[in-house]
Amino acid sequence: WFAMQFLHPVPPRHVVFAAGPEHGALQAFALRYRAILAREGVTLDVKVTRGIAENLAMLHEARGGADAGFLVAGATGAGDTAGIENVGNVAYAPLWVLYRGEREVRDLVEFKGRRIATGAPGSGLAAVIAPVLAANGIDARSSRLFELPFDEALAALVRGEVDVAFLGEGPQHPEFIDALARPDVRLMDFARADAYARRFPWIRPLKLPAGTLDFQRNLPSREVQLIGSTVMIAARESLHPTIVDLLVDAAREVHGGNGFFEARGEFPDMHRVDDLPMSEQAVRYAQSGPTFLRRYLPLWLADFAQRVFTLALPFLLIALPA
Repeated sequence: WFAMQFLHPVPPRHVVFAAGPEHGALQAFALRYRAILAREGVTLDVKVTRGIAENLAMLHEARGGADAGFLVAGATGAGDTAGIENVGNVAYAPLWVLYRGEREVRDLVEFKGRRIATGAPGSGLAAVIAPVLAANGIDARSSRLFELPFDEALAALVRGEVDVAFLGEGPQHPEFIDALARPDVRLMDFARADAYARRFPWIRPLKLPAGTLDFQRNLPSREVQLIGSTVMIAARESLHPTIVDLLVDAAREVHGGNGFFEARGEFPDMHRVDDLPMSEQAVRYAQSGPTFLRRYLPLWLADFAQRVFTLALPFLLIALPA
């Protein structure tokens, strides 16, 4: 009976993962996770969602919903963390602010009174920038705010229908690079990036060197200071430890290299970035790696051997002397 308390159930072969909008960066990451977990015999059912708010709702659903999914630091409050853990931070989520005009703008407060695209309702972008805009006195009373997804916001900016576009995605889309190359569109350089990081704990200052986005067109033409948040894999506390381990392995394989802002080996990162607590299983696995059996046996055979050992040892200790 005592040994049974340490025996986990058999790992599930089907896991539901809440990704993000279709054709977005988060969905692309989740599809790569699916291929990695498939090598271990686990089917990752990637669900397309409207954004971070829907991901969070699916993680809280008592029945159905999602076992794991992407969240963005700053998008969850203290009341949203019950029963959910952070399995690992996997990437930076920069805030791309494109605006029209010949004069350079380096403070958000200067956009007050302008036509601003703030991101689709329920997206991680909308949740993260809301308090930032409020701190600069920008709201529906002082400015004209348009809740538009990435493609519509970018198109509206190019057509001159909005003056400013807050975007959660960028260089992975060719149309973003083309818009940035236009002479009437600028990428905002945040003069007070460090101040935002001090005021809002989930914000990170990020530097973008000149030419990083396009060498031929030298975009941006000089180093730009941005701000951003952190993308994390969140999971229910009840998620099987072996699946948590597999998600950490997938995150290491997908996000362990260089990026526009990430250094090689920087992610997955196991430091707490907001109100969501870190998974003890994920932290332990990231530090110690797989067990002896997992290193040399397939996943399901290793799990079977571990279960046999856990049950056989106390049985032999009692049965043989008897």
